[in-house]
Amino acid sequence: MKKRSGGDELGSADWDWNLALRSAVQCGLMPEQFWDLTPAELNIIIEIHVEQKKDSQKSGIIAAFYSAYFTRLKTLSSPDLEKVLDGIDNVTGQDMTDEEMLNAVKKFAKDRG
Repeated sequence: MKKRSGGDELGSADWDWNLALRSAVQCGLMPEQFWDLTPAELNIIIEIHVEQKKDSQKSGIIAAFYSAYFTRLKTLSSPDLEKVLDGIDNVTGQDMTDEEMLNAVKKFAKDRG
């Protein structure tokens, strides 16, 4: 970790170095890379990693939902798939809250029977 000009390590009294190193490794960093970061830089990397993991989990849940949905259809028509793909292509870029996502899934399921 980078040091202050006085020589003492930044936040050494209240910083859990073992946890910080473990978190860095979980984010895909090598120990050498970890030691070149400031705690603020490491926190940003961890926050990004957590968001990426959440996005990956959401993608898996959405894939499972659509898999179950398409399995329940008596016949899969091209328009059904086109609507799903069109929805992916026309994403507004706004994040939904968990409640908004749940309501959207419920509405979608209700509309499809």
